[in-house]
Amino acid sequence: MKSPALLFSMLVAAALHAAAADIPLTEEAPPGYNLVRERDAHYIADIFPEDVRFMLEVKEPTTVFRTRDARDPIGTLDAGQLVPLEGFTRFAFRVRGTSGRNVLVGWVNPEHLEHPEPEFHDKLILAGERREQVSKLIADRQIAIGMTLAEIRESRGDPTRRESRVTAEGREDLWEYIRYRQIPHYRTMRDPRTGAVYRQFDYYERIETSKVSIEFVDGVATSIAETEENTRRRQRITLAPPIFFKHL
Repeated sequence: MKSPALLFSMLVAAALHAAAADIPLTEEAPPGYNLVRERDAHYIADIFPEDVRFMLEVKEPTTVFRTRDARDPIGTLDAGQLVPLEGFTRFAFRVRGTSGRNVLVGWVNPEHLEHPEPEFHDKLILAGERREQVSKLIADRQIAIGMTLAEIRESRGDPTRRESRVTAEGREDLWEYIRYRQIPHYRTMRDPRTGAVYRQFDYYERIETSKVSIEFVDGVATSIAETEENTRRRQRITLAPPIFFKHL
């Protein structure tokens, strides 16, 4: 039995060899291990939580290509096997499957794969486009109606104050991001020995300068109220709601 250190060294060597040759690994590796992101493609790991996996059934033998534009075939997936989806475009799916004893990682024709979710490919495209919008908002530390609790936190961090309640209609949350300015207060003092008058610090008064209140229904922002001092009001953005998949 190989030691953990030796196995790690073998995997690192295989990854370096694959990167140099620009080909997928043919050794056993976890999903996304050698994930090289191609331009204009979306990847499951960038859009969905870590525990979300989409398993697709190969309906008929399908060729696996190294690139998403169907260049350089590297093998064939047999019909009947289940393969995890790693990435997608409008015309191709990136999957990880097996051919004999080898693992094939590459792009295939989506029409040769099947998922129980209705309109699965179309929903993936919508989810990818929405994530692009969310990523831009987060990069600018902006928020929008339609963002989820997790996306708001990713953009602004943890709220200053939060409330939540569960009703028959669902869960409602209120998050507030509040900024304060501290104003120092002093008191006039007289030196009993010299009679000199001077100011002595007394306390700080905390004044609210801005507040952003966000209401959520079932984890999705439905309204945003914002008050800021001496700042130009931003244009409010409304984002498409999250894409939910029934068959996970």
